[in-house]
Amino acid sequence: TITPHVTPHDILVTLTGGEALLRPDLEHIGTELSHRGYRWGIVTNGMLLDDDKLKSLIGAGLSSITLSMDGFAESHNAIRRHPQSFDRAVTALRAITSTPRLNYDVVTCVTPENFAQLSKFKEFLIAEGCRAWRIFTIFPVGRAADDDSLQLSTTQYRELMEFISKTRKEGRIRLAYACEGFLGGYEAEVRDNFFGCMAGIGIAGIRIDGSISGCTSIRAHFNQGNIHHDNLWEIW
Repeated sequence: TITPHVTPHDILVTLTGGEALLRPDLEHIGTELSHRGYRWGIVTNGMLLDDDKLKSLIGAGLSSITLSMDGFAESHNAIRRHPQSFDRAVTALRAITSTPRLNYDVVTCVTPENFAQLSKFKEFLIAEGCRAWRIFTIFPVGRAADDDSLQLSTTQYRELMEFISKTRKEGRIRLAYACEGFLGGYEAEVRDNFFGCMAGIGIAGIRIDGSISGCTSIRAHFNQGNIHHDNLWEIW
């Protein structure tokens, strides 16, 4: 247990996966975390999130939520491999944006397939009342290393940086680039802070087998993104 070594209210525990909402005991986990003084949140694709489920989670102490939306229906559903994925994500988005005082953002993985949609998708998010958006790209490691269709070209990557910089200057939606790595001249333009890795310092993860990792898959969200906490524990 980390409790003897930390101040619970300084820690955010994020439940992710896979899909956190597949757990039937999610509210029980959240209630127990809240009783122990920890703030907690989830990362979700929104397939199982509606008004009633969101109210149930908030009743169990939910304080933050990240919704994954990878563009409009065609590209989003292609990645998710489910024909109703986009529509259900929109339902989840509307439930989230209509909930006062909920800390949230939308996260989008940018690939060549949805790259040209970014400007229209930005307008869609703004029209839906979304206040915070986070963009990342796919690292060429693992299976992605052998799939060029997932990787932006050098020109597209530079255009993405310009899009993020311009959107941030507009001030209509809070946008940040959430991937690791130093970005040169764009470093201070596309996210709030210069990149720094807090793995094993202010961030840790509990894996499915109970082992502890100093690195988490959403660390950039809290280092550079829209939801700010001093320390993060992720469970997946």
